[in-house]
Amino acid sequence: MRYVLITLLVSFSNLCMGNEATLKPITNDLPKMRSMDEIVSSELSRLDNLIVMTQQNLQNQLALRTLLEQYQQIQAQHLQNDQDIEILFKLVKMAQRLFESIKQNHLTHLFEQDFLSELALFSQIANKRGIPRESQLNKD
Repeated sequence: MRYVLITLLVSFSNLCMGNEATLKPITNDLPKMRSMDEIVSSELSRLDNLIVMTQQNLQNQLALRTLLEQYQQIQAQHLQNDQDIEILFKLVKMAQRLFESIKQNHLTHLFEQDFLSELALFSQIANKRGIPRESQLNKD
Protein backbone atom coordinates (compact mmCIF):
# COMPACT_ATOMS: atom_id res chain seq x y z
CA MET A 1 0.00 0.00 0.00
CA ARG A 2 2.79 2.41 0.96
CA TYR A 3 4.63 1.57 -2.27
CA VAL A 4 1.55 2.33 -4.36
CA LEU A 5 0.94 5.66 -2.63
CA ILE A 6 4.55 6.75 -3.06
CA THR A 7 4.51 5.74 -6.71
CA LEU A 8 1.29 7.67 -7.27
CA LEU A 9 2.69 10.71 -5.47
CA VAL A 10 5.88 10.65 -7.55
CA SER A 11 3.91 10.15 -10.76
CA PHE A 12 1.53 12.96 -9.91
CA SER A 13 4.32 15.37 -9.01
CA ASN A 14 6.20 14.55 -12.21
CA LEU A 15 3.09 15.11 -14.28
CA CYS A 16 2.48 18.44 -12.61
CA MET A 17 6.06 19.54 -13.20
CA GLY A 18 6.05 18.36 -16.80
CA ASN A 19 8.73 15.73 -16.24
CA GLU A 20 6.92 12.65 -17.58
CA ALA A 21 10.00 10.80 -18.83
CA THR A 22 11.55 9.92 -15.46
CA LEU A 23 9.92 8.44 -12.40
CA LYS A 24 12.22 8.57 -9.44
CA PRO A 25 11.02 7.53 -6.00
CA ILE A 26 11.28 10.04 -3.19
CA THR A 27 12.86 7.46 -0.90
CA ASN A 28 15.12 4.45 -1.30
CA ASP A 29 13.37 2.24 1.29
CA LEU A 30 10.79 0.87 -1.13
CA PRO A 31 10.33 -2.91 -1.17
CA LYS A 32 12.54 -4.76 -3.60
CA MET A 33 10.67 -6.07 -6.62
CA ARG A 34 11.26 -9.79 -7.10
CA SER A 35 11.81 -11.28 -10.52
CA MET A 36 9.44 -13.85 -11.91
CA ASP A 37 12.18 -16.50 -11.60
CA GLU A 38 12.46 -15.80 -7.86
CA ILE A 39 8.70 -15.95 -7.44
CA VAL A 40 8.36 -19.22 -9.37
CA SER A 41 11.31 -20.76 -7.48
CA SER A 42 9.68 -19.80 -4.21
CA GLU A 43 6.38 -21.32 -5.26
CA LEU A 44 8.10 -24.51 -6.41
CA SER A 45 9.79 -24.77 -3.03
CA ARG A 46 6.44 -24.37 -1.27
CA LEU A 47 4.91 -27.03 -3.49
CA ASP A 48 7.82 -29.40 -2.79
CA ASN A 49 7.27 -28.92 0.95
CA LEU A 50 3.56 -29.66 0.52
CA ILE A 51 4.35 -32.83 -1.43
CA VAL A 52 6.76 -34.03 1.28
CA MET A 53 4.18 -33.41 4.01
CA THR A 54 1.46 -35.11 1.97
CA GLN A 55 3.69 -38.16 1.52
CA GLN A 56 4.36 -38.25 5.27
CA ASN A 57 0.63 -38.01 5.98
CA LEU A 58 -0.03 -40.83 3.53
CA GLN A 59 2.57 -43.04 5.22
CA ASN A 60 1.03 -42.29 8.62
CA GLN A 61 -2.44 -43.10 7.32
CA LEU A 62 -1.25 -46.37 5.77
CA ALA A 63 0.36 -47.33 9.09
CA LEU A 64 -2.90 -46.46 10.83
CA ARG A 65 -4.79 -48.68 8.39
CA THR A 66 -2.43 -51.56 9.16
CA LEU A 67 -3.00 -51.06 12.90
CA LEU A 68 -6.76 -51.08 12.33
CA GLU A 69 -6.55 -54.33 10.37
CA GLN A 70 -4.45 -55.90 13.13
CA TYR A 71 -6.93 -54.69 15.73
CA GLN A 72 -9.76 -56.28 13.76
CA GLN A 73 -7.90 -59.61 13.58
CA ILE A 74 -7.13 -59.64 17.31
CA GLN A 75 -10.73 -58.68 18.08
CA ALA A 76 -11.96 -61.63 15.99
CA GLN A 77 -9.58 -63.94 17.88
CA HIS A 78 -10.89 -62.60 21.18
CA LEU A 79 -14.51 -63.18 20.14
CA GLN A 80 -13.68 -66.80 19.28
CA ASN A 81 -11.91 -67.38 22.60
CA ASP A 82 -13.05 -64.78 25.12
CA GLN A 83 -11.46 -66.65 28.06
CA ASP A 84 -7.89 -66.24 26.75
CA ILE A 85 -6.28 -63.49 28.83
CA GLU A 86 -3.28 -63.23 26.50
CA ILE A 87 -5.50 -62.37 23.52
CA LEU A 88 -7.38 -59.86 25.66
CA PHE A 89 -4.10 -58.25 26.68
CA LYS A 90 -3.06 -58.02 22.98
CA LEU A 91 -6.44 -56.48 22.17
CA VAL A 92 -6.08 -53.87 24.89
CA LYS A 93 -2.53 -52.96 23.83
CA MET A 94 -3.48 -52.79 20.16
CA ALA A 95 -6.48 -50.59 20.98
CA GLN A 96 -4.18 -48.27 22.90
CA ARG A 97 -1.73 -48.02 19.98
CA LEU A 98 -4.57 -47.49 17.52
CA PHE A 99 -6.24 -44.81 19.65
CA GLU A 100 -2.95 -42.94 20.12
CA SER A 101 -2.21 -43.11 16.40
CA ILE A 102 -5.64 -41.72 15.54
CA LYS A 103 -5.14 -38.84 17.95
CA GLN A 104 -1.56 -38.13 16.81
CA ASN A 105 -2.71 -37.92 13.21
CA HIS A 106 -5.64 -35.65 14.17
CA LEU A 107 -8.16 -38.00 12.57
CA THR A 108 -10.69 -38.46 15.37
CA HIS A 109 -13.33 -36.65 13.32
CA LEU A 110 -13.22 -39.48 10.75
CA PHE A 111 -14.14 -42.29 13.15
CA GLU A 112 -17.45 -43.15 14.76
CA GLN A 113 -17.82 -42.03 18.36
CA ASP A 114 -18.74 -45.54 19.52
CA PHE A 115 -15.56 -46.94 18.03
CA LEU A 116 -13.45 -44.20 19.63
CA SER A 117 -15.20 -44.86 22.93
CA GLU A 118 -14.28 -48.53 22.72
CA LEU A 119 -10.65 -47.68 21.96
CA ALA A 120 -10.57 -45.12 24.76
CA LEU A 121 -11.93 -47.67 27.21
CA PHE A 122 -9.30 -50.23 26.25
CA SER A 123 -6.62 -47.52 26.37
CA GLN A 124 -7.67 -46.61 29.88
CA ILE A 125 -7.43 -50.26 30.88
CA ALA A 126 -3.98 -50.48 29.29
CA ASN A 127 -2.92 -47.41 31.26
CA LYS A 128 -4.63 -48.75 34.40
CA ARG A 129 -6.46 -45.48 34.94
CA GLY A 130 -9.97 -46.84 35.18
CA ILE A 131 -12.98 -46.32 32.97
CA PRO A 132 -12.92 -42.99 31.08
CA ARG A 133 -15.65 -40.40 31.31
CA GLU A 134 -17.45 -39.13 28.21
CA SER A 135 -15.60 -35.78 28.44
CA GLN A 136 -12.25 -37.60 28.17
CA LEU A 137 -13.31 -39.32 24.98
CA ASN A 138 -13.87 -36.08 23.05
CA LYS A 139 -10.38 -34.67 23.65
CA ASP A 140 -7.87 -34.66 20.77
